[in-house]
Amino acid sequence: MGCVYAMTALGYLYHDDDYEGHDDEIAFEWFMKAATNGELGAGFMLGVFCDNGYYVEKDETIAFYQYKLVAYYGLDVAQFNVGVDYEYGIGVSQSYKLAVKWYQQASKQGNARAMNNLGMKYAWGLGVEKDENKAFQLVMESAHRDNPVAMKNLGDFYLDGVGCQRTTTKAMEWFQKAKENGEDVDSAI
Repeated sequence: MGCVYAMTALGYLYHDDDYEGHDDEIAFEWFMKAATNGELGAGFMLGVFCDNGYYVEKDETIAFYQYKLVAYYGLDVAQFNVGVDYEYGIGVSQSYKLAVKWYQQASKQGNARAMNNLGMKYAWGLGVEKDENKAFQLVMESAHRDNPVAMKNLGDFYLDGVGCQRTTTKAMEWFQKAKENGEDVDSAI
């Protein structure tokens, strides 16, 4: 059986474009062995391979179900991906309500991207009752966890007064932080 973590590490090594021996077929085989033995990260990577067409044919439906299988076991990045898939109807029928459910689970585990996406659902009232204060709190928490998308969204919130006092100064501060972290904010300024 071997060590599932070593199997997963080999999968990552062979999947790494910078590795001289890069080979997605071998990476996939290692991820499959580790996932079959219960390693969640390897199971997640099987979803990534299906989602992006690495070695296997791109299939967003299989990717969704692979993410969801791992998400049930509590892997926050898989829960986030399931939320995204439900939000945008990727590999599954679109449902804001189910997106919110999965973003909430990932947010409870500290997933900054899930916090931001959940905050935006509260801001717009998509899949959940509109609550600008809750939206602001979630996006603020995500921004403080170094999520550049949330930094930009927080700037927008300050600019528009969503869940907070309208202030151009704070908006510009958050737009600047987002820009420093690689987020395109030129359209917001």
